Amino acid sequence: MMVDADHLRIVFQVNDVDFVMPVDDLLAIRGLDEDDLAPLDQSSEPFQLGSLAYRETDVRVYDLALLFNLSAESNCEAGQLLIFAGSDWPWAVRVRRVKSVAVIIVCWI
Repeated sequence: MMVDADHLRIVFQVNDVDFVMPVDDLLAIRGLDEDDLAPLDQSSEPFQLGSLAYRETDVRVYDLALLFNLSAESNCEAGQLLIFAGSDWPWAVRVRRVKSVAVIIVCWI
């Protein structure tokens, strides 16, 4: 059976909660050194950890644990960074781990 990318989802974990995003939107998976993150400035958005350069583009990095009020402190510091395509510019999240790539099958009855 062939599966096209429209049906693939990446499953990742933040503070023991699973999140799912379309694989088509995923630009990169990479490690993150704290030195990679540029500090926040006065105009930064809520829940933004900082920004980093990705393919000569300034990418905002968001904290999903804080956004969804998952806990007082994130346990993703040693995790991975997922960079996604956005409608205006790429954005990124720090995750504890990538769990899998899942196939979503839709059946119409």
